[in-house]
Amino acid sequence: MMTLKGSIRRAAMVVLAAGVLAIGALACGFQNNDEAVAELDSKLDRVDELTTENVVRMEVYEARITRLEDENAQLSDRIAQLEQDKQVLMDLVNSVAAVGAAAVGMAPDVMDDATALARFIECTVKAENPDANTTVLAMAAGFAETSLIQQLEAGAMTYDDIRQQIPLICAGQ
Repeated sequence: MMTLKGSIRRAAMVVLAAGVLAIGALACGFQNNDEAVAELDSKLDRVDELTTENVVRMEVYEARITRLEDENAQLSDRIAQLEQDKQVLMDLVNSVAAVGAAAVGMAPDVMDDATALARFIECTVKAENPDANTTVLAMAAGFAETSLIQQLEAGAMTYDDIRQQIPLICAGQ
């Protein structure tokens, strides 16, 4: 399959050959008509200039495309590396959280108020949105925390109520 650059070059050669043949035919036909030959020669020169300009433009475009493809490949590699780094960090955070949870014993009655509230919110949000991504879970947790704090401040709920509900809510996870 011929490239666009090759097609342009071939077309330019065809045009140039046709011009040379036309000049030759006119020279033979008019024998000494210098004016017609000069006019055809100037047109042939113009076609040659246009062809050269087009080839130069194609070379510039090819260089730009090559550069953009290289940059795209570099950026894709960088994105892949950042995704791997993110996963490593998420695994680290999860392992630290698991160690912390094991240290507390995850028994609701020994959790401080903040830990109990956080565990309750986490289990509630995950139970209500089991297939949600991390961003949705974080947003839902923010709303749940605001609502629970309002209920705690209003006296509608206590931290002991929260501690008692944690085993029930978190049991399915």
